[in-house]
Amino acid sequence: MKITRLVILALSIAFGAAQNELRSAPATDSTPAVTANTAIIPVPRMDKLPQWTANFQGRLQAAEKANSAAPAQVIFDGDSITDAFRTKGIETWQTYEAKYHAIDFGISGDRTEHVLYRLGHGQAKGMHPKLIFLMIGHNNIFHNTPEQIFDGVAAIIKKYQEVCPQAVIVLQATFPSKEPGSKYRTGIAALNQLLPKLAQSGKVIYTDFGDKFLSPDNTISKEVMPDGTHPTAQGYKIWATAIQPILDQYLPTGAAK
Repeated sequence: MKITRLVILALSIAFGAAQNELRSAPATDSTPAVTANTAIIPVPRMDKLPQWTANFQGRLQAAEKANSAAPAQVIFDGDSITDAFRTKGIETWQTYEAKYHAIDFGISGDRTEHVLYRLGHGQAKGMHPKLIFLMIGHNNIFHNTPEQIFDGVAAIIKKYQEVCPQAVIVLQATFPSKEPGSKYRTGIAALNQLLPKLAQSGKVIYTDFGDKFLSPDNTISKEVMPDGTHPTAQGYKIWATAIQPILDQYLPTGAAK
Protein backbone atom coordinates (compact mmCIF):
# COMPACT_ATOMS: atom_id res chain seq x y z
CA MET A 1 0.00 0.00 0.00
CA LYS A 2 2.88 2.40 0.80
CA ILE A 3 4.36 1.78 -2.65
CA THR A 4 1.00 2.44 -4.30
CA ARG A 5 0.61 5.71 -2.38
CA LEU A 6 4.12 6.76 -3.37
CA VAL A 7 3.38 6.03 -7.03
CA ILE A 8 0.18 8.08 -6.87
CA LEU A 9 1.99 10.92 -5.08
CA ALA A 10 4.70 10.91 -7.74
CA LEU A 11 2.10 11.00 -10.50
CA SER A 12 0.30 13.87 -8.76
CA ILE A 13 3.53 15.88 -8.57
CA ALA A 14 4.28 15.14 -12.23
CA PHE A 15 0.78 16.17 -13.23
CA GLY A 16 1.14 19.40 -11.27
CA ALA A 17 4.29 20.18 -13.20
CA ALA A 18 2.50 19.43 -16.46
CA GLN A 19 -0.35 21.72 -15.44
CA ASN A 20 2.12 24.55 -14.89
CA GLU A 21 3.34 24.05 -18.44
CA LEU A 22 -0.23 24.25 -19.68
CA ARG A 23 -0.86 27.74 -18.32
CA SER A 24 -1.42 30.29 -21.02
CA ALA A 25 1.60 32.24 -22.11
CA PRO A 26 1.35 35.87 -20.93
CA ALA A 27 -0.20 38.19 -23.47
CA THR A 28 1.40 41.43 -24.62
CA ASP A 29 -0.17 44.42 -26.27
CA SER A 30 0.51 42.92 -29.68
CA THR A 31 0.44 39.18 -28.92
CA PRO A 32 -2.68 37.31 -27.73
CA ALA A 33 -2.43 34.67 -25.02
CA VAL A 34 -1.60 31.19 -26.34
CA THR A 35 -3.18 28.10 -24.82
CA ALA A 36 -1.11 24.91 -24.81
CA ASN A 37 -2.51 21.82 -26.49
CA THR A 38 -3.35 19.35 -23.71
CA ALA A 39 -3.99 16.60 -26.29
CA ILE A 40 -0.26 16.15 -26.91
CA ILE A 41 1.06 16.30 -23.32
CA PRO A 42 1.31 12.79 -21.79
CA VAL A 43 -0.52 12.56 -18.46
CA PRO A 44 -2.40 9.84 -16.55
CA ARG A 45 -6.08 10.27 -15.78
CA MET A 46 -5.99 12.44 -12.69
CA ASP A 47 -9.76 12.41 -12.11
CA LYS A 48 -9.57 8.69 -11.31
CA LEU A 49 -5.87 8.28 -10.62
CA PRO A 50 -5.83 5.29 -8.20
CA GLN A 51 -8.32 3.24 -10.24
CA TRP A 52 -6.79 4.22 -13.57
CA THR A 53 -3.25 3.45 -12.43
CA ALA A 54 -4.30 0.04 -11.07
CA ASN A 55 -6.16 -0.71 -14.29
CA PHE A 56 -3.24 0.33 -16.47
CA GLN A 57 -0.69 -1.64 -14.45
CA GLY A 58 -2.96 -4.68 -14.50
CA ARG A 59 -3.29 -4.41 -18.26
CA LEU A 60 0.48 -4.17 -18.66
CA GLN A 61 1.09 -7.28 -16.60
CA ALA A 62 -1.62 -9.28 -18.37
CA ALA A 63 -0.35 -8.18 -21.78
CA GLU A 64 3.25 -9.06 -20.96
CA LYS A 65 2.19 -12.50 -19.76
CA ALA A 66 0.04 -13.12 -22.84
CA ASN A 67 2.76 -11.90 -25.18
CA SER A 68 5.32 -14.17 -23.54
CA ALA A 69 3.04 -17.18 -24.01
CA ALA A 70 2.07 -16.29 -27.59
CA PRO A 71 3.58 -13.20 -29.28
CA ALA A 72 0.87 -10.70 -30.14
CA GLN A 73 0.31 -10.12 -33.84
CA VAL A 74 -2.46 -7.54 -33.40
CA ILE A 75 -2.93 -4.68 -30.92
CA PHE A 76 -6.08 -2.62 -30.43
CA ASP A 77 -5.88 0.72 -28.64
CA GLY A 78 -8.25 3.52 -27.78
CA ASP A 79 -10.93 4.38 -25.22
CA SER A 80 -14.08 2.67 -23.92
CA ILE A 81 -15.26 1.79 -27.43
CA THR A 82 -12.13 -0.30 -27.93
CA ASP A 83 -12.01 -1.42 -24.30
CA ALA A 84 -15.46 -3.05 -24.52
CA PHE A 85 -14.46 -5.19 -27.50
CA ARG A 86 -13.38 -7.75 -24.88
CA THR A 87 -16.82 -7.78 -23.24
CA LYS A 88 -19.68 -6.65 -25.47
CA GLY A 89 -17.84 -7.99 -28.50
CA ILE A 90 -16.59 -11.07 -26.68
CA GLU A 91 -17.52 -13.57 -29.42
CA THR A 92 -15.38 -11.78 -31.98
CA TRP A 93 -12.68 -10.93 -29.46
CA GLN A 94 -12.17 -14.58 -28.51
CA THR A 95 -11.55 -15.28 -32.19
CA TYR A 96 -9.00 -12.48 -32.33
CA GLU A 97 -7.21 -13.81 -29.27
CA ALA A 98 -7.09 -17.35 -30.62
CA LYS A 99 -6.22 -16.52 -34.24
CA TYR A 100 -4.08 -13.38 -33.89
CA HIS A 101 -3.03 -13.43 -30.21
CA ALA A 102 -4.65 -10.00 -30.05
CA ILE A 103 -4.17 -7.64 -27.12
CA ASP A 104 -6.58 -4.83 -26.23
CA PHE A 105 -4.95 -1.82 -24.53
CA GLY A 106 -8.04 0.41 -24.77
CA ILE A 107 -9.09 2.02 -21.47
CA SER A 108 -12.49 3.54 -20.83
CA GLY A 109 -12.50 7.33 -20.60
CA ASP A 110 -9.05 7.82 -22.08
CA ARG A 111 -8.09 10.73 -24.31
CA THR A 112 -5.08 11.13 -26.59
CA GLU A 113 -2.88 12.41 -23.76
CA HIS A 114 -3.58 9.30 -21.69
CA VAL A 115 -2.60 6.96 -24.53
CA LEU A 116 0.63 8.94 -24.91
CA TYR A 117 1.30 8.48 -21.21
CA ARG A 118 0.68 4.74 -21.45
CA LEU A 119 3.04 4.40 -24.40
CA GLY A 120 5.71 6.28 -22.48
CA HIS A 121 5.35 3.98 -19.48
CA GLY A 122 5.80 0.48 -20.84
CA GLN A 123 2.78 -0.20 -23.02
CA ALA A 124 3.60 -2.50 -25.98
CA LYS A 125 7.29 -2.50 -25.03
CA GLY A 126 9.02 -5.58 -26.40
CA MET A 127 6.05 -6.51 -28.59
CA HIS A 128 6.27 -7.01 -32.35
CA PRO A 129 2.73 -6.88 -33.74
CA LYS A 130 2.05 -6.80 -37.45
CA LEU A 131 -1.00 -4.58 -37.05
CA ILE A 132 -2.06 -1.90 -34.57
CA PHE A 133 -5.70 -0.78 -34.75
CA LEU A 134 -6.03 2.70 -33.29
CA MET A 135 -9.14 4.79 -32.67
CA ILE A 136 -8.94 7.68 -30.23
CA GLY A 137 -10.22 11.22 -29.84
CA HIS A 138 -13.89 10.87 -28.91
CA ASN A 139 -13.28 11.91 -25.29
CA ASN A 140 -11.22 14.91 -26.39
CA ILE A 141 -14.15 16.54 -28.19
CA PHE A 142 -15.20 18.72 -25.23
CA HIS A 143 -11.61 19.52 -24.25
CA ASN A 144 -9.81 20.28 -27.52
CA THR A 145 -10.33 21.53 -31.04
CA PRO A 146 -10.32 19.03 -33.93
CA GLU A 147 -6.91 20.38 -34.93
CA GLN A 148 -5.52 19.79 -31.44
CA ILE A 149 -6.94 16.27 -31.33
CA PHE A 150 -5.39 15.63 -34.74
CA ASP A 151 -2.01 16.60 -33.30
CA GLY A 152 -2.60 14.22 -30.39
CA VAL A 153 -3.38 11.33 -32.74
CA ALA A 154 -0.30 12.19 -34.80
CA ALA A 155 1.83 12.07 -31.64
CA ILE A 156 0.43 8.64 -30.75
CA ILE A 157 1.25 7.29 -34.20
CA LYS A 158 4.79 8.64 -33.92
CA LYS A 159 5.22 7.05 -30.50
CA TYR A 160 3.84 3.70 -31.64
CA GLN A 161 6.27 3.77 -34.54
CA GLU A 162 9.08 4.15 -32.02
CA VAL A 163 7.82 1.36 -29.76
CA CYS A 164 6.71 -1.06 -32.53
CA PRO A 165 8.64 0.08 -35.62
CA GLN A 166 7.72 -2.90 -37.80
CA ALA A 167 3.97 -2.64 -37.26
CA VAL A 168 1.46 -1.25 -39.74
CA ILE A 169 -0.87 1.14 -37.93
CA VAL A 170 -4.53 1.03 -38.94
CA LEU A 171 -5.91 4.44 -38.07
CA GLN A 172 -9.67 4.14 -37.83
CA ALA A 173 -11.92 7.17 -38.15
CA THR A 174 -13.66 7.91 -34.87
CA PHE A 175 -17.14 6.41 -34.94
CA PRO A 176 -20.09 8.80 -35.29
CA SER A 177 -21.71 9.60 -31.96
CA LYS A 178 -25.00 10.96 -30.61
CA GLU A 179 -27.58 12.86 -32.69
CA PRO A 180 -26.94 14.62 -36.02
CA GLY A 181 -25.89 18.20 -35.31
CA SER A 182 -24.72 17.49 -31.75
CA LYS A 183 -21.34 18.67 -30.50
CA TYR A 184 -20.03 15.10 -30.64
CA ARG A 185 -21.27 14.43 -34.16
CA THR A 186 -19.95 17.67 -35.64
CA GLY A 187 -16.66 17.58 -33.72
CA ILE A 188 -15.96 14.01 -34.74
CA ALA A 189 -16.82 14.78 -38.37
CA ALA A 190 -14.35 17.67 -38.32
CA LEU A 191 -11.65 15.46 -36.80
CA ASN A 192 -12.26 12.71 -39.34
CA GLN A 193 -11.76 15.19 -42.17
CA LEU A 194 -8.23 15.80 -40.89
CA LEU A 195 -7.16 12.24 -40.06
CA PRO A 196 -6.50 11.02 -43.64
CA LYS A 197 -3.48 13.33 -43.67
CA LEU A 198 -1.79 10.89 -41.27
CA ALA A 199 -1.77 8.00 -43.76
CA GLN A 200 1.73 6.85 -44.73
CA SER A 201 2.41 4.43 -47.56
CA GLY A 202 3.19 1.01 -46.13
CA LYS A 203 3.13 2.33 -42.56
CA VAL A 204 -0.22 3.90 -41.69
CA ILE A 205 -3.55 2.89 -43.23
CA TYR A 206 -6.52 5.20 -42.77
CA THR A 207 -9.97 3.62 -42.86
CA ASP A 208 -13.42 5.13 -42.31
CA PHE A 209 -16.43 2.83 -42.03
CA GLY A 210 -18.47 4.96 -39.65
CA ASP A 211 -21.35 5.13 -42.12
CA LYS A 212 -22.02 1.45 -41.45
CA PHE A 213 -23.35 2.42 -38.00
CA LEU A 214 -25.83 4.96 -39.39
CA SER A 215 -29.44 4.56 -40.42
CA PRO A 216 -30.68 6.10 -43.71
CA ASP A 217 -31.76 9.25 -41.84
CA ASN A 218 -28.24 9.61 -40.40
CA THR A 219 -29.31 8.63 -36.88
CA ILE A 220 -27.81 5.76 -34.90
CA SER A 221 -30.04 2.78 -34.14
CA LYS A 222 -30.30 1.66 -30.52
CA GLU A 223 -29.73 -1.89 -31.76
CA VAL A 224 -26.24 -0.77 -32.83
CA MET A 225 -25.39 1.83 -30.15
CA PRO A 226 -28.02 2.17 -27.38
CA ASP A 227 -26.49 5.37 -26.01
CA GLY A 228 -25.41 6.68 -29.39
CA THR A 229 -21.74 5.99 -28.66
CA HIS A 230 -20.96 2.47 -27.41
CA PRO A 231 -21.61 -0.48 -29.75
CA THR A 232 -23.72 -3.49 -28.84
CA ALA A 233 -22.66 -7.02 -29.79
CA GLN A 234 -24.24 -6.28 -33.19
CA GLY A 235 -22.18 -3.09 -33.43
CA TYR A 236 -18.96 -4.97 -32.74
CA LYS A 237 -19.83 -7.46 -35.47
CA ILE A 238 -20.19 -4.52 -37.88
CA TRP A 239 -16.76 -3.31 -36.79
CA ALA A 240 -15.23 -6.77 -37.13
CA THR A 241 -16.66 -7.25 -40.62
CA ALA A 242 -15.25 -3.88 -41.72
CA ILE A 243 -11.67 -4.61 -40.64
CA GLN A 244 -11.51 -8.29 -41.60
CA PRO A 245 -10.15 -7.58 -45.11
CA ILE A 246 -7.18 -5.79 -43.52
CA LEU A 247 -6.56 -8.69 -41.17
CA ASP A 248 -6.78 -11.13 -44.08
CA GLN A 249 -4.32 -9.08 -46.11
CA TYR A 250 -1.60 -8.88 -43.46
CA LEU A 251 -2.31 -12.08 -41.51
CA PRO A 252 -3.96 -14.44 -44.01
CA THR A 253 -3.28 -17.54 -41.91
CA GLY A 254 -3.46 -15.88 -38.52
CA ALA A 255 -0.56 -15.73 -36.09
CA ALA A 256 2.47 -17.92 -36.67
CA LYS A 257 2.27 -21.17 -34.74
